[in-house]
Amino acid sequence: ISDATAPDKLASVRFKKTTRNFTTGQVSVSYWTARVTYRFEPEKSVKSSSRELNPLGFTVTSYQTDREVRGE
Repeated sequence: ISDATAPDKLASVRFKKTTRNFTTGQVSVSYWTARVTYRFEPEKSVKSSSRELNPLGFTVTSYQTDREVRGE
């Protein structure tokens, strides 16, 4: 992802991903960073039910995830 272009904004989000194999019960944990470009579109025409869930019109325009390398 390149830098955000107007009117998009750019954010970095770090998160932990936990997965469980339901057959074996084994749990694995990994750490990730996501670069997200987004914008707010409050004037965008949407159904009223959608407007209640997202009143500011938050819209992700692109994202990229990268696994963090940790010395664990």
